[in-house]
This record gives sequence, structure tokens and C-alpha cells, in this order.
Amino acid sequence: MPAPKRLRRLVRSGPWSLHQVTAAVAHPALKLGAKLHISLAKRLIPKAVERNALRRIVRESFRMRSKAMSSEKLVHDSAQYLLRLDRDMTDEAGQASQSLSRRQRKRLYWETLVMLWKQLDRV
Repeated sequence: MPAPKRLRRLVRSGPWSLHQVTAAVAHPALKLGAKLHISLAKRLIPKAVERNALRRIVRESFRMRSKAMSSEKLVHDSAQYLLRLDRDMTDEAGQASQSLSRRQRKRLYWETLVMLWKQLDRV
């Protein structure tokens, strides 16, 4: 029987929330490195092309973040994290992300992730 898993929210920033997945019984021999699960609701981003592009941006941001980290907040041997998009993204002017150009949307996605990682540093 698999061990029950629990979510512990680490940080919430903008439309994102980052949770750590903890198992009640962890296997000590398991050395997988940090793993990121991504949850993007179809009701928030209806187009699959946009969800996939956002997933690619998130994965790249997480890789850059985990390589550049000096502290050990995300560098556990078998840590698992869940990054959830809780609400629709809007820019500073309140414009919905779907009305922006593709390049502007990618920049907006990247900027919100940078804010999330900075928020995590403060914790």
C-alpha cells in the first residue's frame, strides 16, 4: 500500500502557489533529486498550446532555479513539489493574459515565476 501524501504550502505569489509533497513514510534509498509537478487548470488556460508553453517555461525556470540555488530549500535528495496555477494571470494594467501577444504572454509567465522564486527566498 502506498504511503499517504500530504501537501504543505511553501509560498504563494501572484497566481502561483508552491507546495511540498511529503509522504508519511519516505524510502531512505530513494535518491531521485528534486521533482516538480505542475498543475494548470483548463478553465484558466483553455488552449492546450498555451498550457504546454507554460509548462516548458516553468520547467526551464525550475531547472535554472535549482542549479543556481545556494541554499537548500529546493535541493533535497527526494523532494517533490507541486506548482499550481490558482488564478488567471493578468499584467500590471489588469489586462488578461489571453489578450496579450504570444511574446508578451511568455514574458508575463516568466516574470510571475521570478516573483515566486524571490518570494521563496524570503521564507
